[in-house]
Amino acid sequence: MRQPHPYTIDLLTRYAESLSQCMLAKGDEFQSVGEYLSLFGICDKQETPDIYWSQPLPNHLGIIIWSPEYQHPEWHNQGDTSHLMPTITEWWTPTDADATLADIRNHDNYLRSVSFNELRITFMKNITSEGYTFLGIYKLAPSSTPQRLVWQRIAERLDLRHLDQLDLLRQ
Repeated sequence: MRQPHPYTIDLLTRYAESLSQCMLAKGDEFQSVGEYLSLFGICDKQETPDIYWSQPLPNHLGIIIWSPEYQHPEWHNQGDTSHLMPTITEWWTPTDADATLADIRNHDNYLRSVSFNELRITFMKNITSEGYTFLGIYKLAPSSTPQRLVWQRIAERLDLRHLDQLDLLRQ
């Protein structure tokens, strides 16, 4: 049997690497916000994670690139870390505002999410490292309330070449 030519091996290796760069899988890690936003064609010239915790996916209404911080003191993002958060329960309770303001903001978030039938492409900070871990694509679960949003993972992979197919996950 003939050995493959080194050029053939190099070509196949580069092809496999290009395919893997087009696919995100649950557990993929990123060091910075800019590292994963650039995959979606979003330039992050001034990397400030507080600004980019929620970013709309260009040209896809109601699809959000979401970067919650695990165990954030005001934005509570609870879930099972041992399974990389199959659901994420989210609610806001600020340290310097009254409960009425929190209720209004949580209710507004709920109404926006429902009205847009929102999907969230989720990269959580501090869940497995100090960086960001891709958790999957989430949709609002039926158990959500205006006080607590429950996001349920509906896909563990994302093909960056076919972002238009995300709308099929809304059904």
